[in-house]
Amino acid sequence: MDQDELVRDSSFGEEWDFHYYVFPRQKTTDGHGGYAEVHRKGEFCCKLLLAKSLPNRAALLAMLRDKCVAWVLDWQSRDTSDESSSQ
Repeated sequence: MDQDELVRDSSFGEEWDFHYYVFPRQKTTDGHGGYAEVHRKGEFCCKLLLAKSLPNRAALLAMLRDKCVAWVLDWQSRDTSDESSSQ
């Protein structure tokens, strides 16, 4: 996957970072596909793949960000040792 292009980074809160990648466009697809990596305090947590292609990069990045935020919120709801919940 080293041909995938890192197109944007963003943050969520103080400790979460998202890195968005776009697959090289293929002749067999109608749009853009990609994935995002979720990092917490600089450490890799997971990779979230978008299962369908979207017509443009802006739509792809918006969908990936939504997926990342949903993953973080779900993770936070399950993590009872989260420092922010004890404050």
